[in-house]
Amino acid sequence: MKICLLLSTFAYDGIKRSVVHFANTMDAMGHEVWVGVLHEWTGKLSLRSELRIPAERVVSWDGLGQGRREWAMYRFFRKHRFDVVHANTVKMNHVGRWMALAARVPCVVASEDNLCLNRSLRTRAEDRLLARLSGDRERDVDEALRVRVIQRLRLVKAPVSWVRMVEEIVELDEADASRVFGEALPPGLRLVG
Repeated sequence: MKICLLLSTFAYDGIKRSVVHFANTMDAMGHEVWVGVLHEWTGKLSLRSELRIPAERVVSWDGLGQGRREWAMYRFFRKHRFDVVHANTVKMNHVGRWMALAARVPCVVASEDNLCLNRSLRTRAEDRLLARLSGDRERDVDEALRVRVIQRLRLVKAPVSWVRMVEEIVELDEADASRVFGEALPPGLRLVG
């Protein structure tokens, strides 16, 4: 299996330490594991040296700036055709999972500990699309999680159409589908050459 684990940095803390251990374990089991980070961490307590995967499978989008970073991530996901992308930090839940979805990675996972109730409207909209009922058992979240997402959406007074998308199968119109899953740049991004 080809797996990409996403972190904001290699700064030493609990979740990042767990991700590095998971990457090393999955690599030892024969999976092709990649790790992508938004920012290099040059501090004394960096976890990068603890990774045992080949150095060419550690990717950094540090210094690219907003827009260019997202475009580079999208191209990276399209080029490598991962089976699974797992976003493990708040920043990567916002940036990495969207670029992976846009690149049509079949399985995109966001860490539960970063999906809290006090989130922006934009993040709640992202969760609605991730929890959208499709009728495909492989892509749909389990029923208990779906109920929790519906409760959260109602709690924050989300639009009825958002709740409906999670409760029942609703086909996205062409504009929504191309904006979320299409080949184009994500909305608001322009390629500057």
